[in-house]
Amino acid sequence: MPRSVRECIYLLYGQHVRHLAGDELAGFVERLCADHAGWKSVVREDEGLWQFNTHCVFCDSVKDVSMVPVIPPGRASDNPRVARILAEEFALVPECAGCASAAMGRDVLEWHDNLASIPPRVMHSLLRVVHEIHLTQGTLDSPDPNLDGLLDLYDLGVIISCLMLMKGRKERRGRKGG
Repeated sequence: MPRSVRECIYLLYGQHVRHLAGDELAGFVERLCADHAGWKSVVREDEGLWQFNTHCVFCDSVKDVSMVPVIPPGRASDNPRVARILAEEFALVPECAGCASAAMGRDVLEWHDNLASIPPRVMHSLLRVVHEIHLTQGTLDSPDPNLDGLLDLYDLGVIISCLMLMKGRKERRGRKGG
């Protein structure tokens, strides 16, 4: 059971990107927790696997494919640090026009029924983005950001939800002042 957001990210990464289980998964998480610099090495190594693949990550189409943020920018915030993260190459995945239309602006967690149905390349980008956002917000070592008594995927997304709320408040204040 992970004890922090950081461990939860490493665990999900090991399970859904590296397809590890049991002792191998536990060792992977333990190694990354002992050497935080190892995280960057792991994600860079895996990026090399997908570097030249321009097929849609959801349906494998090659028609009308463009690179899109794994988390739609409008869903996160107008925070410049978060906007920078969402514009990074690692935050982009190839998606065809048909899948983009089907997603209807939802993020990948809203669009997919379960984690197992999320393609590894998408999970890689999502977890890397979430890691970077938690890093900038100082919440990587938080034990339970959404305070529900469990450390799980919802704790990874709570930071994005908070940023969305802050953006909404700013927009409402802007309308009241104008």
